[in-house]
Amino acid sequence: MGLYRKVVGRGEGMAAVPLRTLGACCSISLTLPLEVVVTRVTTSRPPLGATVAVKQLWRERGLASFWRGWGVSMVLCLNPALMLTAVDWLRRLALALQRLRGAPNGVDRRQMSWVQALVVGAVAKLLTMCAVYPLVRGKVLLQSRQGGASGVLGALRALAAREGLGSWYQGLTAQLSKIDCPHDARWPTQLSPAQLSSA
Repeated sequence: MGLYRKVVGRGEGMAAVPLRTLGACCSISLTLPLEVVVTRVTTSRPPLGATVAVKQLWRERGLASFWRGWGVSMVLCLNPALMLTAVDWLRRLALALQRLRGAPNGVDRRQMSWVQALVVGAVAKLLTMCAVYPLVRGKVLLQSRQGGASGVLGALRALAAREGLGSWYQGLTAQLSKIDCPHDARWPTQLSPAQLSSA
């Protein structure tokens, strides 16, 4: 990362997004089997032990079962990039409004106040969360159920047919209460699989 900073220089913030996304993809590829097992253990009724969950997953599709939801996990790696894009867009909008309204004397019109920054961060996270939440829910449903629909889109279609489109956002309000504006762009991991998969 030191060499990367020397090469990229001041633009490191936005330019680092592809590198961080690649790092997240590699990390998720390595840890996804553990996530799948944990999801199966925490969402099963009656509860399963880890060993039973591993055997159950192996019987379903062999080794491939442990990487269930890999494709959508790769898409969700773009969440930090979406968040940064939303923050940048909202920041420019806030500064444009500030210039139109006329800032008080002594206030730099090119900078946001801490209150504006807090609001911009919260709104950006809210927008990105609402955009990707159905994918997170579909991924957890896919990992927690035996057999069933093929793929995340199949799981979401089956859920919508059974409970309506609003079911894609079940658990979102609990997640919204955990918004941490300053730095958190990895929100999908904060909600428990049981909350996401409950039907």
